[in-house]
Amino acid sequence: MTLSEETLRKAAAGCFDNAESHCGAARVLFESRFNCQAVALATIGVEEFAKSLVYAVAALMPNQRTDIPPRIDGHYAKHRVALWAEGSQIMLSEGFAVFAQESGHPYPMEDRLAEYLGDLSRIGVRELVGASRAEHRERDKSARQEYEALEREFPGSLTGPSMKNAALYVDVADGRVLIPDRVSEEAAGQINELRWFLKEFVALSDVLSSDQAWDAFASRVRRDHGPDSN
Repeated sequence: MTLSEETLRKAAAGCFDNAESHCGAARVLFESRFNCQAVALATIGVEEFAKSLVYAVAALMPNQRTDIPPRIDGHYAKHRVALWAEGSQIMLSEGFAVFAQESGHPYPMEDRLAEYLGDLSRIGVRELVGASRAEHRERDKSARQEYEALEREFPGSLTGPSMKNAALYVDVADGRVLIPDRVSEEAAGQINELRWFLKEFVALSDVLSSDQAWDAFASRVRRDHGPDSN
């Protein structure tokens, strides 16, 4: 079933709001010294943020609305979407800096958002998360392999869902008991990562919450980054 623009827009807004809520709750937990729980909640917040981007791209690009799976529940795939978003920011940041230097004021946040989502739309919803349950599982599997390769390359490091699982569960591995406290010092870093995403993409909340703002934003992104923009 192809989801409507309105449904996708509501899904994007709901996910972004949920990510903000998780961020606030994680900060409260951290301040109350429940560090492990804060790690888990902040990590889930990043996943919800990533979903908001996928739904927003699908809402913006009618030709990609059939490319979205019934559910976006692959944890590794969601973290890879967040990584792609960070990569987009890194790639575009030099241009933003040049603009700020020449104009004397920062590149507008809504204009940044248009560039970020335009960049993600070029990757495509199907490439990001797959267009079916089977494809989504395959995307999640390949993302997991990438993250596990990083963890093997840097022994002792934990990434994405591995960090969340370590924060929530006691495990036994290689004869050792692994308790959540082993990631307690990661709380501040995980919260700051989520806060960075929410701050850098803050304009998404604004354009999603207003019909007028959304219509103007969507028209511009489709004009500049849609399939007929070239």
